[in-house]
Amino acid sequence: MSEFGATCLGRSYSGINDELIMVSIGMAIAIGVLISLALCYIVREKCQKHREYYVSA
Repeated sequence: MSEFGATCLGRSYSGINDELIMVSIGMAIAIGVLISLALCYIVREKCQKHREYYVSA
């Protein structure tokens, strides 16, 4: 039982933990990029509406 506990299908837990850490970092970077794109889009829309107000006035 201890041998099975140390390895899971031939892979050690440290390898699984390293993979989970890398996946988590990758997902965090992807979420950060998406949030940045959304904020840039919102700022761009506000600037365009602000510009349209001055042009029409």
